[in-house]
Amino acid sequence: MRWTRNWDRLAHACTGLPSTLIHGDFNAKNLRVCTSAQGGGAEIGAFDWEEGRARRPGIDLAQAVDPSCRIAASPDLATYHAVVRERWPNCDATDVERLATCGAVWRALAVISWDGQHLARPWADAFLPNLRMYEAELTHALDRFGWRVRPGRAAGRPALQGKAG
Repeated sequence: MRWTRNWDRLAHACTGLPSTLIHGDFNAKNLRVCTSAQGGGAEIGAFDWEEGRARRPGIDLAQAVDPSCRIAASPDLATYHAVVRERWPNCDATDVERLATCGAVWRALAVISWDGQHLARPWADAFLPNLRMYEAELTHALDRFGWRVRPGRAAGRPALQGKAG
């Protein structure tokens, strides 16, 4: 019953902005710096749109706390808000921050699921450091919502255990 309540809370927290085209796997491995089509400048190009669809933008706004954990591109939220507020005048910076936190939860759960598929393999121990890092990212995101995770979780990552923002 407790998990149902928390899923409902997470679903409610993810509301507030309209759906838009999201990448769905917005991280460093899918981004390249390209020459602008207009010439002279540089722009960021996103590749591998397999997960792309119309959804709320949270997952693409996810912020990774630990820079070595490259599960998210961690886009600049102030810049995102400055651009979308023209189209979504009811959107404020707290909406963007809240959706980015939702995205961090979803992103961490996604990468845990993806790497968890390797645990049945003989070389599963190679994925354990990643899973610990993802757990720390998930713990941090849940903490931003004020959801306490059992003590002893995400141990060994003290920089990620404090309450943020």
